[in-house]
Amino acid sequence: MYYNPYNSYNPHYIYSFQNRQLPKYEQQFHNANNQQSPQYQQMLCQQQEWLQRFILHQQHNTFLTLSYSFEDTDQCVLTSQAEEGPFYLENVPYRRDIREKQTGEDLCLRLKIVNVKGCIAIPRAEVDVWHSNAFGIYSGYDNAALENEENPDHIEPTNNETYLRGRQRADENGMVEFLTKFPGWYETRTIHIHMKVFVAGKEVLTTQLFFPQRFNYMIQSMLPYNVRYFSPVINEDDFVLRDSHGVQGAWPKIARKGQAYMGTLTIGVMLQTE
Repeated sequence: MYYNPYNSYNPHYIYSFQNRQLPKYEQQFHNANNQQSPQYQQMLCQQQEWLQRFILHQQHNTFLTLSYSFEDTDQCVLTSQAEEGPFYLENVPYRRDIREKQTGEDLCLRLKIVNVKGCIAIPRAEVDVWHSNAFGIYSGYDNAALENEENPDHIEPTNNETYLRGRQRADENGMVEFLTKFPGWYETRTIHIHMKVFVAGKEVLTTQLFFPQRFNYMIQSMLPYNVRYFSPVINEDDFVLRDSHGVQGAWPKIARKGQAYMGTLTIGVMLQTE
């Protein structure tokens, strides 16, 4: 199972830049014959920039990934808020299977929605999820929309597609389940899944879900993900993760289940008291 180092048993994970596993697009430049090339020199400059930013981050922040799966424990934590991003669409279909013939590795995402006060399940909570496909494209948007993004609060959709988007209403145990495809990356971001939680019609959480970096590398080495090079942004360099100190309570437990991967996570929300 891919549950370390981002899990409830290692909540204070400290990343080591020097020991980072190099993706293939970096490894190719470490050949001695390429070390005088402009591409290699550019890569060195980029690595130095990453290292400086990482050291500054470590001096001022703690990267927390404490998360619990209902498969292992009844405990919970308050899931951190994270930005909505520009590609959220309202009025998506209520459905479990959101794949719509997209390619990639199947992912069954099971979430338990609980009130963090007492870790009590919230029946009929509603959950929206949305994410990019294997090639980093969101339904409702074409390549130009992504390429022209300048971090606005919202980008107006350019088509009517709805793949990899859906909403579920939790059962009496607070459980929702989505059958989807493992997402791909796009420029400026590590691999992630967006989600919102609504209780009694009111939004109580907007966050993003993440996966261990070594699991991201493994997925990116498989078809159809490997038709692109590895993501230029790793978890520890992702601005959302940095700004939210690791996004606590947002790291699903991942295990292989037959032909699919299963991701299980307890989502803790804070309900307003009257």
